[in-house]
Amino acid sequence: MPNKIISLDESCLLKAAKILEFLEEEDSVQSLYELKKNSFFDISEYIDALDLLFALGKINVNYTTGVINIA
Repeated sequence: MPNKIISLDESCLLKAAKILEFLEEEDSVQSLYELKKNSFFDISEYIDALDLLFALGKINVNYTTGVINIA
């Protein structure tokens, strides 16, 4: 989350918003990362953003197929 040390641009919150912006009806975890990997320092930032969206109930994940969709 943004604070005095972490700017909004570096925060998980903005990165999660970028994922939602580009999420189509159904994208795989891997294909979405490939599309947006320039927005993340590394894959752990991407996973943190996905975790935030999942915890907020904004995305659903099919663990069998690896597909993400908007909740």
